[in-house]
Amino acid sequence: MTYRLRYLQHDLELPVGAFLIGRSDECQLSLDDPNVNRRHAVLHVQADGVSIADLGSRNGTFVGGIKIGAENHALKGGDKIGIGGQELTFSEG
Repeated sequence: MTYRLRYLQHDLELPVGAFLIGRSDECQLSLDDPNVNRRHAVLHVQADGVSIADLGSRNGTFVGGIKIGAENHALKGGDKIGIGGQELTFSEG
């Protein structure tokens, strides 16, 4: 199955493995937002699904408006992810 993350007008295909989101250039998705930590959240992409975990960020990571923690939170198609002032949409298919 193919997994994607929509940010602004871009669809990013998610490769199997860890996919870091934050302000750092070392992240696979670098967000220019002062409310985003250098290493804010991580997506764990596997052949059978994707989960997300917060990396101890100051402002938190949200899925469907609900704050998640450091434990892996399974994602489903259409989930809205809030990081800082940014919104991302997860899709599968």
